[in-house]
Amino acid sequence: NIVKNADVLDCFCHTGSFSLHAAHYGAKSVLGIDISETAIEMARKNSALNGFESICSFEKANAFDILRPWADEGKQFDVVILDP
Repeated sequence: NIVKNADVLDCFCHTGSFSLHAAHYGAKSVLGIDISETAIEMARKNSALNGFESICSFEKANAFDILRPWADEGKQFDVVILDP
């Protein structure tokens, strides 16, 4: 299983379906980012409905703007989901 015990980044997460899938299959942590505040709010609700609040977190951000600074800072994830 690719996500088991992994720190996962879900870019363009929308309502969090891939994030929740990763959490369900054993991800240690999942960070979902999306440019839409409405989508982020729904992703948070979906995470709560499925009991994954302690695993999943969601932030409003433009992936195209945030990935380069994170790379420059050395921020790393075990698995990255890129599904625009």
